[in-house]
Parts: sequence; structure tokens; C-alpha cells
Amino acid sequence: MATSPPPQPPPSDDAHATARPHSRGHTGPSALPAGFTPLEPGDPASVGPFRLVGRIGSGGMGAVYGALDDSGRHIALKVIHPRHAQDPAYRANFAREAELLARVDAECAPGFLGADTSAPLPWLATEFVQGDTLSRHTAHRGPLDGTALTAFAAGTAEALATVHAAGIVHRDIKPANVILGTGGPRVIDFGIARALDDTGPEEGVYGTPGWVAPERLGGAAATAAADVFAWGALVVHAATGHGPFGSGDVETLLRRTREGRFDVDGVPEDLLPLVLRALSADPAERPSATEAFEEVLRLPAARSLAARAEAVGAGSGARDRLRALLGAVWRGFGTTGRGAGPWVAAAAVLTASAAAAGGGSAAAGGAAAGSAAGASAAGGAGAAGAAGAGAAGAGTVAGMSKGVAMAAAGATAAAVVGGGWVAGRVLTDQPLLPGAQAEASPSPTASPSPSEPAYPQQVEFRSMTVGFPADWNVQRVQDDFAYLPDDPSMPGEWVAVFPGGGSCDTELTWTTVSTEGCEHIKILGPQGIDRGGPGLAPVDEQTYYIPSTDVPPCPEGVELAPFDRTQAESGPTDDIPTAPIGGLDAYYNEFAVPCYNLETNAFDTTYTQRLWLLPDSGILVVDNVGVPELGDMLARAQTGG
Repeated sequence: MATSPPPQPPPSDDAHATARPHSRGHTGPSALPAGFTPLEPGDPASVGPFRLVGRIGSGGMGAVYGALDDSGRHIALKVIHPRHAQDPAYRANFAREAELLARVDAECAPGFLGADTSAPLPWLATEFVQGDTLSRHTAHRGPLDGTALTAFAAGTAEALATVHAAGIVHRDIKPANVILGTGGPRVIDFGIARALDDTGPEEGVYGTPGWVAPERLGGAAATAAADVFAWGALVVHAATGHGPFGSGDVETLLRRTREGRFDVDGVPEDLLPLVLRALSADPAERPSATEAFEEVLRLPAARSLAARAEAVGAGSGARDRLRALLGAVWRGFGTTGRGAGPWVAAAAVLTASAAAAGGGSAAAGGAAAGSAAGASAAGGAGAAGAAGAGAAGAGTVAGMSKGVAMAAAGATAAAVVGGGWVAGRVLTDQPLLPGAQAEASPSPTASPSPSEPAYPQQVEFRSMTVGFPADWNVQRVQDDFAYLPDDPSMPGEWVAVFPGGGSCDTELTWTTVSTEGCEHIKILGPQGIDRGGPGLAPVDEQTYYIPSTDVPPCPEGVELAPFDRTQAESGPTDDIPTAPIGGLDAYYNEFAVPCYNLETNAFDTTYTQRLWLLPDSGILVVDNVGVPELGDMLARAQTGG
């Protein structure tokens, strides 16, 4: 049978690791799971019944940790930042998310474990899913094919069908929100999910350009049909390595979506009719997620495997047939990616009496759901353990079946709930599409609404998601970082950000100087770090970005200053400042970059360059324009593995 080739380990995110720390402290073990960063000095060693291992991601509203329960199971733990824990609005949003997630019991969504939204530091715990996101997998290993693609389409449709049956719309289905785990694809990140029966006004149109249904762009409410549209686009990406609306700036993606200009070339013939229906401009013409799930299961490959499973007594229900399909063809996924490697708690194992650190409503003994306020943790653990012992064959979550865990969560009301893993996305730092209806802007003295992102255009690059104003032009550039004639091809991607919505009249490359008429910020990866310094040397915390073998002319439209030879000869310093990029401390420097002055015909001039560098994450941000708010945008970014 045709399946995807055995995966090869992708280039490591730590390819540029150095002996220098890049986080706000190195607490805990030196060996961390892939994609994790060490706990910071202010982080607790434990939350509720869970022992923290490291950070998965962080953002303006909170952090997501990798953690262990008492039985050693791997947990994803979402915790609100202390500075927001006292805000009733943030607590209410967090409780809403937990309540929604408690309803979901899907084969292809992470199992919920529990939450305490009344704790001093509210937390929410879910199963950790090890593996690469679909976007990372296709970028480094290529698209899925054959029965692996069929299983992917079936699994993600099943997750949505279950979510919709629970009365929830996801609102952010995209490749970065699907993990290819060992047991199948897992739909994650319910941070902007919404109850279908929620009659309150939406704060705006949330989602990611290229994955948002056209009716949503016109202001229509989020529905299950909008999720199905994104599912169709997701299958296109899995089959081809690119979304149906291609790449480009925000306005280009939105225009193609509105006009129905999609590219599905490369989608297999057996899946194509279903995908085309899912991408229909008319929501009424799209199948429901349940219909899509069942239709995929009726494809020849899935049908033959289901018949085989039924013959050996494995069951004939849709979920049974999905399990049979995944068990037969889902191979080679989840062995690498985020979470791979040793999991060691950063501190001693919590005792039962210390479990109250999470706020008093915590479970103990590895139970999935804690007790309600005022109930004993030991009693909750005993009930969960007994329930889980009899349901191991049906799929357990921290010692109990998902079904029993959901009942337990319902019985304990809002004190203990749980749901799908929110991977590196924290509460309300969510994308808002430009041109959509939104709440009125707050007054200058008011705090931003917890449901309104300060910089709504969300841009993902490597392990960072950073927001920019809706009217800025953001371009992803597929480039070749070869420079000299004999250099081998070095393909890679970088991001150009044009403040105020500008653009370049000439071809944009990684060596293009930000100058008048082409003012842009560069966000580069490992290739730019490796070859971006003077003479194509690597960029480090004391080296500016000037990818050239010669001193280039001074850029036009920027403030110039005389060359200070005394400063230039002062040599490097050990005192390098840092500035935050999300939850990480980046090396930050402001350089006087020398340039050739065409008016004086001499190398007697400099211009200012600001540079943020995360060497361990392979991220470099270069600003020659002097954008005042860029530091705040980067500080609000979300960072993860």
C-alpha cells in the first residue's frame, strides 16, 4: 500500500545553540525534551498535582508548560500569568475555555485531564501530544500520501465532528494546529473556540488568512460550516504541502478566498470531490464534519481495513473503523518533534500535601480531574483511579477513560474541567482579520480587552508568533541564501514586514537593504544568521546584519551619523543587554553600521540598526527603519519549541 516515506528528523531548532543562555534563567535539568525551554526563575516547580519539566510556549496572557503527573504521564499545562490572575475578565475567559474543552471526547483531539480556574494561578491540564505540526512536517518531510493521507483526513474530520456535536466551533483550523502524533493526527488549540449557542456578539473575525471561510470575511457568525471549509483547506495542505489559496500578503489571501480562487492540484481523485464540496463558497453546500468523516471512511482503503477489523471483533462503529484505519497505516509519526527526549521534573516529586500549591482543588495520585472546592484531593484521586482501572481498553486519560473523566468534570462543575491541548497559544492573543467588525478601540487610559489582540495580524515564523497592525504589509519570501557564484543552493524562507502597508518596487531578497521606498523589517531564520554578517560571517549578539562582501552604500531615507572611529575600535563587550521576545530574552543591540557615503565618496557615515537575536531558536529580527513599537510587538509575541 502507498504510504508516506519514513520520516527523517527535521533540521533541529537548536542548530544554532551556543553556551550562552537565551532564557531568563536556567532552572531545572540541562536535558530537556525537544522544543522545550528551561523554567524561568519566577516559574513554580509544580502546579496543582503536576511537576513542571520545562516551558512549551508563552505569550502575553500566560504560559504552557510540559509537566508530569504522579504516574509519570506527559502533560501540557496551561497557566495564566500572575499579573492577569487577579483580573476577573481573564479568569472568566479561562473558565469559558475550560468549560468548552470539558465537553470534547474525540479520538483525534487530546484528552482533557482537569483544571482549576479558581486557583491563585488558574491552570488547565491536557494530554501532551508528541510530534510535529502538519505545517512543520510538510515543510521538512513533504506532504502525506496514500493511506496516511486518508487516515489524516478521517481523523481530523472525526475531531471536528465530535467538537461540533459538543456544541462548539473551533474557529482556527490550520496546519499549525494539528499535531501528527504517534496514534494519529490530533486537532489542538481551542483558545478561540466558541459555543455554537453563544448569542453574544463576536469581538471580531478570528482566524488566520487563507484558512477562514469567505462568509466570515463578510461578517457572518462562526458556524460549523466555517470549520469544514478550513478542514477542506487542511486536507489540501496535507496532500500538497501548501494551502489552497497559496502564499502572499494578507490582502492577497483574503481576495483569493473571497473570489474562490483555490488550487487543489495534487489532491488524490478519491478525496477531491469531498474537498471541493468542503471549499464551496456557499456554506449550505458544504458537508457537515460528520458527513465528511463518514465519507472518508467509505473510501476503498478505509472500507477494506474496517471490514477486516469488524471480522476480528473490533467493532463496526465509525470510531472503531477509524481506530482500525489508524492502527493499520499510521506509521513513523510522533517519534520526533516537540516533546521528544527525556522528561525530568525540575524539582522533587510533589507529595500529596503539597498538591494544594495549585489552589486547593487539585487531583492527586495522577487522577484526571480534581475535587470540587472544599472536597479532599485524596477522595478525588480515589474515584478517578477506580474509574480508570475498568476502562483501560477504551483509551484512558491519566488513569480513567475519557468518558468517565468527562462525567467527573461535569459533576465537579466549574472547579475542575479540561480539554484539548493549547499548544503555545495563550488565551486571547488571537488573530483578528483586517477589515472585519471589531469592538471599539479602548481609550488611551483603558487596558486592552482580554478578547481583543493589541496587534491583530498574527504571523508565525519558526517557534514564534508575533502580531502586527492590520494595515501593515507582511510578505513571506522564499529565497536562496547562496551569494557567491560557487555557493550551492541554500533555499529558505524569511519574512518582510512593511510598516504602514508599504512594499518594494524591486525584487525583494535577503540582501535587500531597507531604504526609502522599501522600508521593511526583516525576520530571518538560521540561514540569515549563518551568512548575514559582514563578509557573509555569522551574526551574533555583537555583529550587525549586513550580508555583503563589501561595505554597501548608505541607505536612503534613514538618519545618518558621522562614523565614530573611537567607538568602532573600542572592541566587543561582555555586557550585552537583552529584550523580551515573548517568554524568552533575546540578545538586543543597537549598532552604528558603517556605510559608503556617495556624497562624500568616503566610508565616513553610519546608520542605526536594531537587532534582536534568539540563537537557540534560530530567529533574527533586524530593524533599520526605527519602528518605535516593534519592541512592544516582540514582547507580546508567543514563543515555543
